[in-house]
Amino acid sequence: MPKLTFFNLDVNKKEKIIESAKEEFELYTLKGAKVVRIIKRVNISRASFYKYFECLEDLYFYILNKQSEDTMDILNDALDECEGDFFDAWELLFEKYITTPALYSKNIDRVFNLHFNDAMMYAKKYDEQLKELIVETSNKVDFTSLVIPKEDFYHLLSVSVSVVERILAYLESGFYTLDKARVVFEKRMKVVKDAQKVK
Repeated sequence: MPKLTFFNLDVNKKEKIIESAKEEFELYTLKGAKVVRIIKRVNISRASFYKYFECLEDLYFYILNKQSEDTMDILNDALDECEGDFFDAWELLFEKYITTPALYSKNIDRVFNLHFNDAMMYAKKYDEQLKELIVETSNKVDFTSLVIPKEDFYHLLSVSVSVVERILAYLESGFYTLDKARVVFEKRMKVVKDAQKVK
């Protein structure tokens, strides 16, 4: 968690630091990331960086935590709109992601599929927070039409994220058109849905 001095910064400065860090982690991952490159982009000193964060891992997991909160907020809104129907909500999200790419984060898969390497202390904290967010979201889901118990919601969500990730990667590469992406999504989610819905 960042230090209070970070939260007291001007909003623009905070955003610049976060954007610089996101760029660094996207290019080099946590293992190869360097504080010096992050601070150079935003023109702050190394001493200032350590006034805001304990270490690089602190910044990395702060960004991941924020990412997971934002992702679950989007899903929560979709569930509210679809009156708790998970599959309708997921379809709504998919359509938004393929037609408005700015809504979609390339890092969404990292919310569910992280390779933590040496940062196990931070990984444990992150995993605990993510599980809490997922429990909160599961409270919005109508489980009356699902076979899975509520405690397995994480797995349904993980499978659904994987489906979307793969299709979006094919769409971004130009291998799928929008129409093809929709057809593939429908077929794959039907398989998941048929396996989960009460017969």
